[in-house]
Amino acid sequence: MYTRLIEGTYPNYDQVIPHDNNKVATTDRKALESAVRRMAVVASDQTHRIRLKFEPGRVHLNVMTPDLGEGHDELEISYEGEELEIGFNANYLLEVLRYMPSDEVKVAFKAPERAATVEPAGEDAIDYLCLVMPLRLLD
Repeated sequence: MYTRLIEGTYPNYDQVIPHDNNKVATTDRKALESAVRRMAVVASDQTHRIRLKFEPGRVHLNVMTPDLGEGHDELEISYEGEELEIGFNANYLLEVLRYMPSDEVKVAFKAPERAATVEPAGEDAIDYLCLVMPLRLLD
């Protein structure tokens, strides 16, 4: 292995992390991971897009791919706020959930076109933050 020190300033990564995400959902990590995995089976091979519709107390996961079919699942979650539909690449979401160091996760977002954050939830939550960019939803 070879390493080399690169000259220059490190990019300011803090400016891409949204600090004003006011819609927060909390759920069991394994349940969400299982639901996303089930939806990923039917998702498009190109985009792996799944649609999540958050409403108070529940999230609906939907996938519709013309060649493969469609899928629907729903989970009970802790979410109080206005209804919001947001799309994600299922593979990216699965990677985040697979390595999350807690049993509960907190997903925070502001709008369907803005970055969402996923972090551990609960009393023993450690300082760990993942950023997931949403996909544009086509109606």
